[in-house]
Amino acid sequence: RPVNDEVPVVAAGLKAVLGCVEGRAAAITAEYLYATDADSDNGSLTYLIARQPYHGVVLRAGAIVDRFVQADITAGVVSYKHTGLEIGLEPRHDTITFVISDEDSGSAPPCCGGGGRGGGGGHPARSRGTARLSDSLPVYDLQITVFPV
Repeated sequence: RPVNDEVPVVAAGLKAVLGCVEGRAAAITAEYLYATDADSDNGSLTYLIARQPYHGVVLRAGAIVDRFVQADITAGVVSYKHTGLEIGLEPRHDTITFVISDEDSGSAPPCCGGGGRGGGGGHPARSRGTARLSDSLPVYDLQITVFPV
């Protein structure tokens, strides 16, 4: 059996911002969120939500979730739904922070179990992109723009 010692890698060239109409849902597709792993099945890569969006929720097949797998993205069943109040005339910006793990990681990353990264303001100055936790799992911020109707 091969050793599972490679961490997932966020794909290059992903679209920078997911657009969503106020009060509606927008599909999170592989154009916005995708990773690969040299020694695991890419479809089984798990996306753990380390920081929930402020103005909406993440849905898998219509149900609010805190994690999903890449096969869900490929199947088109993952979306962001704006649930906030009427936004007025200006677009609103939202962010979802994901930690990407392969199936054999063995434990939840420190961000997602209540400790680790802290309350939601740990990195407001960091823009879209990746960083690394102490256990080497990639972290990815998906930026969302909610447009008024």
